[in-house]
Amino acid sequence: MRVVALPMDNRPPNYRFLFDLAAIYDIDITLPPTEKLGFYRRAGDVDWLREWLLDQKADAFLVSTEMLCYGGLVASRESITSLNEARKRLETLRLVKAKNPRATVLASSIIRRASVTVSSEKTELESLALTEYLKSGSLTERAYASGLDDNYLRQYWQLRRRNHEVNQLCLDLVAMGIVDTLVLAIEDTFPGGPHEPEVAMLNAKIAELRLRDRVYIHNGADEVMQELFVRLFNQRSLGLHFDSCETISRIMDFEHQPFIENVLSHVFLSGFSIDPDSPTAMLVIGSEVEKGMCTLELLIEKGKEIYLLDVLHANGADERLVNKVLAMVRNNRTIFLKGFSAWNTASNRLGTLLAQAAWRPTKNDQLLLKFMLERFVDDYLYQTIYRSRLEDLLRDSGEDKYNVDPDSSIMKTFASEFRVAANELLSSFVGKVFRANGQTWLLKSAVLHHFRLPWHRTFECEVSVKLETENV
Repeated sequence: MRVVALPMDNRPPNYRFLFDLAAIYDIDITLPPTEKLGFYRRAGDVDWLREWLLDQKADAFLVSTEMLCYGGLVASRESITSLNEARKRLETLRLVKAKNPRATVLASSIIRRASVTVSSEKTELESLALTEYLKSGSLTERAYASGLDDNYLRQYWQLRRRNHEVNQLCLDLVAMGIVDTLVLAIEDTFPGGPHEPEVAMLNAKIAELRLRDRVYIHNGADEVMQELFVRLFNQRSLGLHFDSCETISRIMDFEHQPFIENVLSHVFLSGFSIDPDSPTAMLVIGSEVEKGMCTLELLIEKGKEIYLLDVLHANGADERLVNKVLAMVRNNRTIFLKGFSAWNTASNRLGTLLAQAAWRPTKNDQLLLKFMLERFVDDYLYQTIYRSRLEDLLRDSGEDKYNVDPDSSIMKTFASEFRVAANELLSSFVGKVFRANGQTWLLKSAVLHHFRLPWHRTFECEVSVKLETENV
């Protein structure tokens, strides 16, 4: 199988993770050069990318309409692109299908986040004021005081309408058979947010065109490409296990509906069926750590293949939970987890965990272990512990967390300290055995190989772990 992907930008979940997953599942994947996808607030080279896409031959195409129509997710929130221009760019999918009539075309299109891109202290204040305005439903004094005048708000609503029009056009492409599966992911929002009338209209059109089995609407964004990738081949049963009913019904931060609704939609999108007795178990811990750990122990006793989802809070793993898990790792001879995820929002991390849990006969469990360890280093160590430390260092030195110099003395010192901490965390897994591809292996060493801030801001990092294993 040959897969071509046009991601929504070049951040690790949208770019690097696809290469990692392709290696895990032994699938040939092609993505455009990272520099053509833009950088942060600089839009991707859409004209070049359109021509690149039309030059490709593949069995499957994964396409982000944010990159195709606007030049990326961040660019999709800006006024650079007119509706007519976005519409013309979207027509590229017709040409892709015409040149590859037997190919599967899977697309994602984002239902715009409630607020705006935060790239400075000024836009951070604007984002807070805009969120207050959207939640209140009226222009408040605070909105005016923060610079959200009529022109600012008028443009905000105009851009929402433009993006909504593009989302409706995407439904037309599904109805015509150009796009086989479409995900309309609702980015960061809240109950009663500005997405709700848009979703209502989209659902009405989906019902009218009878597209319910080909279109998925749920919370998320940056995980979509990973899920569409595994959808191409995954047909596996999955047992769902929760720490409590509270987690099942809870509305997570930056989302608008009970988490179980998102879980079910993401699970089915990713090609899974649900079976309580499945040997593959996804354990979701989001409110009761102790109960969650008891469930984890029971799943270990039953010999389940366990994938752990931490949704206790947004933007990083829960320190208490991870410390308990690491203590169990140290006290066991075997590495009992197959996957872990705790980055960004609940639906973001859910999609990444499902991508780890998918199945193909060529699945490489050693590379899967590497991916999981990188999640512990990134989602837990950086996001939960070290990100705030870095931001404190930058603030105390008068530097900007939204524009970090990768060659500064602060970053060099921080990277050195982070490497030491990462290697200490990884040592918890060293000396343990694990099953991979029908054999038993010993993890002889695991060290941090690479660390950087891909967009020169503290919000996300990119890590790579190097493993040494031995067949036993």
